[in-house]
Amino acid sequence: MSLEQVSHGGRRSVDPTPELAHFDPVTGLAARDLFEERLQQQWDLCQAGHRPLGLLLIDFDDFSAHRAAHDDAAVDLSLIRSARLVSSICRRRADLAARVRSGELAVLLSDVDLDGAVVQAEAIRRGVEDMQIPLEDGGADKRLTVSVGVVCIVPPATHFPHTLIIACDHALKEAKEEGGNRVGIQRRI
Repeated sequence: MSLEQVSHGGRRSVDPTPELAHFDPVTGLAARDLFEERLQQQWDLCQAGHRPLGLLLIDFDDFSAHRAAHDDAAVDLSLIRSARLVSSICRRRADLAARVRSGELAVLLSDVDLDGAVVQAEAIRRGVEDMQIPLEDGGADKRLTVSVGVVCIVPPATHFPHTLIIACDHALKEAKEEGGNRVGIQRRI
């Protein structure tokens, strides 16, 4: 049914709500724009209150191989299962999980120290590994895994929120360079 076929009175029932525009349609997690908006808000709040702010970047190892070996429905199911896992682990009201790129999720954690952020990152890494999602069709020995970059700081007045993403990207890169299926930690920005 197209919107032209709907009478004016019933149009609202088939139009997507404006709020859904800020969420990824596959995973149900926040979309990149909402993530960046919340990052700015949490950065400002944590900076003013001298409280820690953490970020996890979760990148699927060999996601391009997984995408090439499976149809869109299977890939979407892998993303949905992973998003549910992330949401179940990071369930505090202040936490925000988002899909920021095709094969990358992010979690924003306010008022958590580095040890707490690493515990959550490791739980996510193990959880995806335990789901035993085949990386390729018929490839029982290779499973989909994730690498996770972690950074947790009290936001300094001399930096901007994007520096948190850059620092976390460095931690993620280190985890990937060590072979993947690891948690990389960046201790400062």
